[in-house]
Amino acid sequence: MKWLILTTSVQSAKTAQEIINAKFPKSAIINADLTSGGLENIYAALPQITHCVIFADAEARSGDVNFILGFLSGKKMPVYSVGKNGLEAIVTHGFIKDFPSDTALYDFLNANAAKIIREHLVHQAKQYLIDRGIPLTADNFAEAIEKGDRDLCTYFYVAGLNVNSRDSLGTPMLNIAARADNLDMVVWLLERGADINAASEDRGYTAVMDAVWRGNKQITAYLTEKGADVNTVNKEGQTNIVLAVGADRIEICKMLVEHGADPDVPDSMGMSAYGYAQLFKKDEITAILQKYHKEDGAV
Repeated sequence: MKWLILTTSVQSAKTAQEIINAKFPKSAIINADLTSGGLENIYAALPQITHCVIFADAEARSGDVNFILGFLSGKKMPVYSVGKNGLEAIVTHGFIKDFPSDTALYDFLNANAAKIIREHLVHQAKQYLIDRGIPLTADNFAEAIEKGDRDLCTYFYVAGLNVNSRDSLGTPMLNIAARADNLDMVVWLLERGADINAASEDRGYTAVMDAVWRGNKQITAYLTEKGADVNTVNKEGQTNIVLAVGADRIEICKMLVEHGADPDVPDSMGMSAYGYAQLFKKDEITAILQKYHKEDGAV
């Protein structure tokens, strides 16, 4: 963050700077004394200014001050104004917040520091995307996840895209990471609150089902350890364990039953995972499932 303090009061500027240093770590601060005349020397710094505080009576207003405020207004940067300085007419425009006294401003900065920082980060993330011509959409977020571009994903996330958003086909972001075999993005999404059991609209797969279907042992293991429901059923009536048996995923079959997958749940054909293992003489898988098979369960 880079703060500009415009003032006619040395003490006001000093107190504001102390609060900024305490509440907004690593901020840069530029002080400009309005009693000394021209402010052309700070024009070059204006593109980097993110916040402005102004302590000034109306008499201290000048063409330079008006130019600075107009520039910051165009960038939609927050300005905090104290006292009767002639800004009341543009306070209603939203980018200037007016305070009746120095103390009121100080109290506001102390109480709202976290919110101000958060809003700043959101603005930065949105501006990053705008500068690169990247629309803030779920499809673009999904593409970044698929490519494993964590930095770009972070900008989307900070700018406001929910990790539980879906692409235009109705595929959850977590499924997209699983389908791309990207464990790093699966972890990143779950750490930010992605719904581990969200199902895609195309096949009704959860992320763990996508991992099972792709034979990705790492992602399957991670999701099951994190509590993914291993007994979900897709739109074709298949469970995770049925998919694993059909694809000869021996290690994944073991992971699933060890985390509660039921080998006796029938699919739309009336056949269970255990039944398929027996029917197609998958002896190693049958041996794994036998321990969890109910003798009077489904075929």
